[in-house]
Amino acid sequence: MPLTILHTDVLVLGAGLAGMRAAWAALETQPNLNVTIVSDHFGLSGSSFTNINDKLGMQVCRNDRERENYIREATSIAAPGVIDPDLVRILAEESEARFFDLVRIGFPFVRGEHQDYFRTTGCFSPGETRAVVFTGLSVAFEKIKNKLLSFGGRFLEGWLVQDLVKIDQRQGRICGAVLQSAAGGEKVAVTARSVIVALGGPASLFIQNVSEPGTQGIAQAILKRAGATMVNTPYLQFMWYAVPERRFWSIQSCLKEGALVRNLGGELLTVQKKLFGLAEERATHCPVGYGLADSAVDQFFIEHINPNGEIDVFEPGKGWSTIALMAHAGNGGAGIDRDGWTGVPGIYACGESAGGMHGANRIGGAMVTSTQVFGARAGKTAANYAADADTINEKAFEIIAKQIIHSQKEDENQQREIIPWLRKGMQEFAIVGGRPGLKSFMAQVREQLPSVRDWRTRLALESALIIGGRCTDSGLWYTV
Repeated sequence: MPLTILHTDVLVLGAGLAGMRAAWAALETQPNLNVTIVSDHFGLSGSSFTNINDKLGMQVCRNDRERENYIREATSIAAPGVIDPDLVRILAEESEARFFDLVRIGFPFVRGEHQDYFRTTGCFSPGETRAVVFTGLSVAFEKIKNKLLSFGGRFLEGWLVQDLVKIDQRQGRICGAVLQSAAGGEKVAVTARSVIVALGGPASLFIQNVSEPGTQGIAQAILKRAGATMVNTPYLQFMWYAVPERRFWSIQSCLKEGALVRNLGGELLTVQKKLFGLAEERATHCPVGYGLADSAVDQFFIEHINPNGEIDVFEPGKGWSTIALMAHAGNGGAGIDRDGWTGVPGIYACGESAGGMHGANRIGGAMVTSTQVFGARAGKTAANYAADADTINEKAFEIIAKQIIHSQKEDENQQREIIPWLRKGMQEFAIVGGRPGLKSFMAQVREQLPSVRDWRTRLALESALIIGGRCTDSGLWYTV
């Protein structure tokens, strides 16, 4: 059966905040190029536009003092992850310009007194009100999508990324991607002179998560397959939520006399008094921290969660609640340079698919800033690369694309059997940098790979191995 092959100059994989900003920059930089944005959904796409709270924060540094404070704070909470000082400084220095880009297209930022933009503190940054907030994410999505359409951007909606196409293995240049219809069955290949990966993070690989329904969580595997170096991949943001309503829960509210937890054996345990003194510090950030003193608070509760990540807690004056540790977003991804380049010819990354501008912990609102700063840089650089790139050998491209399709079949039975098992295991063993039993579970994941034919299941397993691996001293991923 003939393979349908589409053609573009710049291919953007992902239609969240990062992918949209990258496409915007590419279209502005090289107006004569074709820029195509691939989305797995029709309409709202990406965790950035489907946030359950319908609002997002963005770090905006508006003077030298704020910029230096941001750099100092972001660096101070990076351990045990790694952080690139150059990327941190760029994020701080360009945050204001990218904020006003969004203001000009009508993003619904909240205004405070005297019609100035409302500013608040961010997680891990309690001392300075640098963060702005926008609400009405569907409005924000339409504003930026309309901007792209006005520039001539093209959307391919309802398609999943199966893999990237690399023709010349010696040179390693990425020349496009193979896509499959989200509805199943139909596949197409797209040639591109440059590719930008903005496929989001790995939160959906955990049972308890607040990511967009249907998100695959496979960007890590796609990038590593392409040859990118992965950084900070074990470090995700996890937050406590009340279930089943998925309402944010302040864990420090249980750090008082009379607070109880029910352990796995059904026994009632008193919350340790020695943790009460950490309540004030824990209140400065919503996500669970890595390498911080107040992480002892979360570890106490984590010790008693069930395999689904849930625990019953009793708060004096309020009664019993069931809370769960939910995966929110990744702090790592493909290591990039200041222009969003992964080091692999023809491929760029931004948003949760990129790493290096955040360490193990990330200041609240910094990911949105990163999508705009490094999305814009990746889009500009990818467009200039595409404008000068050699012509793609379409015959060779078709051969490689067909090989990918032939080697990666669709098997819904494997999806139904293996992916739920994987997500349960990730929740039980891989949360917050890893728990006892992680190494054994990762060995089981690796054992599954040879027998897996379904391409989505295989990429999910490969991404789990990347996330479940430990970091070396240099912060790079290695195989468990």
